[in-house]
Amino acid sequence: MTARKAGDAVPWLPPAVEVDIPGRGAVVARHHRHPDASAPVLVLLHGWAGTGDAHFFTSYPALAERASLVVVDHQEHGRGLRAPGTFDLAQCADDVAAVLRALGTRPAVAVGYSMGGPIAMLLRRRHPGTVSGMVLVATALEWSGTRRERARWRLGRAASPIMEALASPRSIRRAARRWLGGDPRWRPCAGWLGDELCTTDMSQMPVVGRALARHDARSWADEVAGSCAVVVTRRDRMVPRRKQVALAAALGATTIDVEAGHLGAWRAPGPFSAALATAVAVAQDGVSRAPASPAG
Repeated sequence: MTARKAGDAVPWLPPAVEVDIPGRGAVVARHHRHPDASAPVLVLLHGWAGTGDAHFFTSYPALAERASLVVVDHQEHGRGLRAPGTFDLAQCADDVAAVLRALGTRPAVAVGYSMGGPIAMLLRRRHPGTVSGMVLVATALEWSGTRRERARWRLGRAASPIMEALASPRSIRRAARRWLGGDPRWRPCAGWLGDELCTTDMSQMPVVGRALARHDARSWADEVAGSCAVVVTRRDRMVPRRKQVALAAALGATTIDVEAGHLGAWRAPGPFSAALATAVAVAQDGVSRAPASPAG
């Protein structure tokens, strides 16, 4: 890690805790306990090539005011588990469930950004007792539904050695300064963000991308519907708005639009955080209105 420049800052981050996942190993998660024991619990699930801190740090202050937070880095990302070549979205969901159980939290609202959206849906499908609701952000039911999308994934696979070579620590840090440069509140954290993104194993991102390309929840989305909100990033070029709207329709979810692209958490952190907080409130309201489960 390079020395930070004068003026670089580290944002507020929830406390780190080490959690043992049976049969998998120890993982470092973050766990903020809200002073009000009755406050909702949010489990924050990041996207491809990022980390929980990188994708949610601009929203941490607003979310921590109203909820307890659990943040998990997925396999091959950040401080997540390492098992090269074996990345699996369902296994990521299982890992998150194990962390929630180890921490002894109440059922959580799963907040999934981009790739975290499929993981949130799989978490609810495979471990329904751990999830009370969902907030899905800049994500989709499927990722290879059109010929153009399939061609893009094939191109990405062919170009992955070049992309890996270009994704040097120096270039990542330079990009982070560009992404955060428009907001005076977060601009001083650009050096930290670049360093944080460098904790992800970029050599494994093609494997992760192939797993994401195979994901398709169209046949079972109705199984995880209810108490759900979808944040639609209207200017998104990676996940088109139509796909985000289709996801919301399949889940019967409320939509909250934000004038931002796929990197809205960095390029438009104010509107992005406000939309995320609104979506959490909508999902939590759905949880509170849901009929109580029968005893037994």
